[in-house]
Amino acid sequence: MAYTYSDKPRRVPESVYRAMQRAVPKCTALIALCNAVGGMFCDTALSFCGEALIFPVEAEGWNQYDLRIKCQKAPLCYDFSPVIAFLNKQDVRQKLNIPSTVRKWEECSGPVNRRFHKDWMHNFDHKLPDLLNDGIAVLIYAGDADYICNWKGNKVWTLALKWDKAEEFRTAKDVEWNNKAGKLRQAGPFSFLQVYNAGHMVPMDQPKASLDMLNQFTKGTLKLHTEQPEQSNEQYDEQYDLED
Repeated sequence: MAYTYSDKPRRVPESVYRAMQRAVPKCTALIALCNAVGGMFCDTALSFCGEALIFPVEAEGWNQYDLRIKCQKAPLCYDFSPVIAFLNKQDVRQKLNIPSTVRKWEECSGPVNRRFHKDWMHNFDHKLPDLLNDGIAVLIYAGDADYICNWKGNKVWTLALKWDKAEEFRTAKDVEWNNKAGKLRQAGPFSFLQVYNAGHMVPMDQPKASLDMLNQFTKGTLKLHTEQPEQSNEQYDEQYDLED
């Protein structure tokens, strides 16, 4: 995606893209070792793959969470200062019953993040087949402009997942969803949704489509051919009791 993202200009030069391609086999091998052996191989995989495949996009100034825009503020590329200020207000903390001894809210805690580093390269898809085989609905979704958790990679592993209706899912068609807000593939209880014009934080970029997705999923109505008449903002806000 860094080199062939939609119709947008390439995010990295061709020479960098070729180097990224050459790094993929080693990255894949290290991920396999992480899952087979664990320990230091997980740290090595995270370090190598990040430097080889994520850092080049960052180095060009692009937002790894949304290839449509530049990285505005390191390290997460977004300015979360209004959220930080709000959640750390004394009256807000009191309303949330947060003890005074609890540290201030952070957009991303370094110590907490580091404790999850060994999980980064672990596969967790093996936890899904039992759910799917028992008929429990599972939805995997991704914004089409997200790079770090891109829709292409997510779609590949959903297609490779082994479960009772795997072949039905693999041969299913991708169908336009919700007034062309995205593209949906389904088989049984399994759904994969590519959300258009959205980055890593789909609800921020496409709030209406996100709310529809959530409501449909929780109500069991996330289906193919869910075309709806276009609504005005006022109709939508009234329907979902949203404030301006």
